[in-house]
Amino acid sequence: MIWQHRPSRRPFTHAWAIASLALVGCNIPPYRANFNSDDPTERIMAVQAAAKADDRAAVPLIVDRLEDEDSGVQFFAMLALERLTGERFGLESGQSSADRLAAIQRWRAYIDQGAHKMSMNQDTSRKAAPPADVGHGSGIAAPAEVRD
Repeated sequence: MIWQHRPSRRPFTHAWAIASLALVGCNIPPYRANFNSDDPTERIMAVQAAAKADDRAAVPLIVDRLEDEDSGVQFFAMLALERLTGERFGLESGQSSADRLAAIQRWRAYIDQGAHKMSMNQDTSRKAAPPADVGHGSGIAAPAEVRD
């Protein structure tokens, strides 16, 4: 019997594995990395990009920005959350620290219920119950960047 050398298929397998991992990484929107940027302008742009893309999976990241050190980031996070979910949970611009903290806690309860994953146009009977003491929009118009 003559021995034949067969080329290894391992390099081909490794190439497919690397390509698959690269594709998985491509599913994460590029703006997500900027939610924790040192630059407040980049954080604002990340929040706006998530709202414009209707990225409901980014709602927990945006809720974190409600406690941002920069008041501009906080403001745009509030507007983005209202655009994505239709909710405010009592959060208003310029409110007291205690009221703001209570509203942020209601946002965290909303996330814990998983309600942020549901589409705004789904049947309301299937939605998770909103947290207690829910406030609604203030009537302040969102800038065009957030509305579009």
